[in-house]
Amino acid sequence: MSRDFHSTELIGRLASTPETKYGQNNGVAITRLKVLVNEQWKDAAGNDQKHVESYMVVSFNGLAEACGNYLSTGSRVFVRGRHRTRSYEKDGAKRYVTELIADTVVFLDTAKDADRSTPAQAETSQITDNDVPF
Repeated sequence: MSRDFHSTELIGRLASTPETKYGQNNGVAITRLKVLVNEQWKDAAGNDQKHVESYMVVSFNGLAEACGNYLSTGSRVFVRGRHRTRSYEKDGAKRYVTELIADTVVFLDTAKDADRSTPAQAETSQITDNDVPF
């Protein structure tokens, strides 16, 4: 039997502060990121067009802790992972959500970018490769 494979890669900016929680049964770190990806192009008439796509990204374990500790609103990231659709019940109705389960998150902001951003992001200028646990 063959194994199928899918992967999604994106570069975008965080729309909000990452949310880190820990599993009740196993204590696994889980961080959710909302990443916005901007598309821009010119239509046939030469008019500028723009579209923003929103992705819910979920990371686990050490990657989740790093994302929760070092990323903030506006941070630029590269994410690679696979889509997963799950269901849950709310107010008696079954709902579905598709998330990108991250196996890679690369922090793309440089120290220069962070200094021009929010105070929380300015702290990332002090981070070296030895500080990031992956």
